[in-house]
Amino acid sequence: MNIIVVLRNLYNNADIFDDEEYLGKSDRNIISEALIAKDKVGGKVSVLLLAEDVKNSDQTLKSALSLGVDDAYHLAIDDFDFSDYHTSAKLIAKSIEENFSDFDLVLFGRLAYDGDAVNISTLVSEYLNIPRIVYSKEFEAFEESIISKKYITIEEAYTLEVKTPLVLQSMREKGLVRHPKVSDIMRAYNDVEVVKLNAKEILENNIIQKDKNSIELIKNFSPESNLDKELKILNGVSDIESSENLIEVLRNLGF
Repeated sequence: MNIIVVLRNLYNNADIFDDEEYLGKSDRNIISEALIAKDKVGGKVSVLLLAEDVKNSDQTLKSALSLGVDDAYHLAIDDFDFSDYHTSAKLIAKSIEENFSDFDLVLFGRLAYDGDAVNISTLVSEYLNIPRIVYSKEFEAFEESIISKKYITIEEAYTLEVKTPLVLQSMREKGLVRHPKVSDIMRAYNDVEVVKLNAKEILENNIIQKDKNSIELIKNFSPESNLDKELKILNGVSDIESSENLIEVLRNLGF
């Protein structure tokens, strides 16, 4: 199974949940998941990073290689709005099409440049025209499929099997600790070269641009405020609590 792990550019997008300078906890976890899958069914693990053409980007990829990853690719671009996840997703999808023709699994972690990898992973699956699984709690790899436990709520999950190739966004947080081996560290910093991909060239060759919004604003207005009415917040800490709050309001209204 050939797996592509899409990394998050952590050093330029600091997150309060991460204490690493280059590889965040989520990316370390999905790299570990990918390597476990490789150990079971064979194949290789590559990492792909969309980031500025600076030294820190190479350091992020070297950190991934030191964990036992086979290959590292830097989708390099400067003066780019990384929060534009439509164009980012198209760049990632097009680079995968051009450089990883035999891939089986594209793996995203918890966070992305826009703050939530669900958006960008979903778009990548659309542009590659393959299935996707989001909010995966954990998964197991087989020769031609992935079995994933997918979150429904924070406390509940259900299991599904999807044939490869596919995109998977993993929320795995616990139970995976993979420390660098001396041999992998030496290989990462002495033997393996990071492959540089020219993102601007991909943009120019494929005329990739942000999707235009076809909605036209005709009129903008705000309703008059009425201070006599009560605003009740229905959101709870879970879907069940939110539903109970809604039921209580409906009962009070006589339904």
